[in-house]
Amino acid sequence: MKSISAAYLKKIEEMRKACSIAFSKNLIDTHSGNISCGDALNNELIITKTGASLINLEINDFTIAPLETADTVSSGSYYATDVCEESSPSSEIAVHRFIAKSYPDSYILHTHPETAIALSINNNYRCSNNKYIYNFEDFNENKDDMLTLDRKNADKKNLNIDAIFNLFKIYPELKILKPADFEASYFFPLIYIFPLNFIDDIKSNKKNNINFKINDIFADYGIFIIKYHGCFAWGKTALDALRWTMMLESSSKILYMLNTLLSTATS
Repeated sequence: MKSISAAYLKKIEEMRKACSIAFSKNLIDTHSGNISCGDALNNELIITKTGASLINLEINDFTIAPLETADTVSSGSYYATDVCEESSPSSEIAVHRFIAKSYPDSYILHTHPETAIALSINNNYRCSNNKYIYNFEDFNENKDDMLTLDRKNADKKNLNIDAIFNLFKIYPELKILKPADFEASYFFPLIYIFPLNFIDDIKSNKKNNINFKINDIFADYGIFIIKYHGCFAWGKTALDALRWTMMLESSSKILYMLNTLLSTATS
């Protein structure tokens, strides 16, 4: 076997560390979730294999696939291409590629945060008079207030009103989570909750539905939820992607506690 480059080992170690922390925070179980890192220069995506345990990842738990769905990877790769040859990448690779197509040098982390998933399933979540999960009618009625939550974030793509309306046209079941806490709302005033068939559309390359790119609605870091399933987060480092994931789960717990406190006070 050829020697493995220092660049490859550094990326592996960063992803291993992030996944170990994710497990300790109950964001994944022993074999759920996946993580990847893109490399635009070499058209490569380093991604965990199907069935890999994210508790203590090793080199052989990763495989290398093309960023773009080409038949071959450039022979100029600086990674050892004989490592993990002919191994199966995560079944979520299509979603990783969908994100990496806009931000090819990002680290992408998929986890299953319990509280965030629970909120995604709840269709009418509110604390007192404040609503935190919006459908199209809610959003259309309250869009002016929602889009002025934090004016210094108003130029960010996840506050693009035209893009949001377009998403609702594609996915009428789309919901929007509005964090209650300052930390999460500062970075993510609106968090999209896509229906489960969003993943199916990506995997089947259903172009009539997936007629947008991630950078149409997000900046170079972000997070979104898949109803019933979990979330995908990305950033310039693996710890950035983990940070957004932990922030989402913390914000979801705050919403749950607010609702619980309200229910206790009114009972």
